[in-house]
Amino acid sequence: MIEDANLQLSKAQAISDKRAEAYRVIRQTYDEFRSKFDKTRKRLDDLGVQDASIRDLIAELTNAVVIGYANIERLGAAEPVATGV
Repeated sequence: MIEDANLQLSKAQAISDKRAEAYRVIRQTYDEFRSKFDKTRKRLDDLGVQDASIRDLIAELTNAVVIGYANIERLGAAEPVATGV
């Protein structure tokens, strides 16, 4: 019985480690994307883009990036879900 409990704890720890690594990779990738997007947006602002449709598109993309970042933050704060280990 103790051996089974230790095995279950080991499995749970392995799942937790994989989840933490996946979150780290997602966060790192998203941070890199956000940085590149911010640089692109700044360059477009520096060009003084006057076309309203382009400005609207940039605003929509900015909003999507902000929402995506908030979702990534929530993902990292989420409690692990039991998977029938």
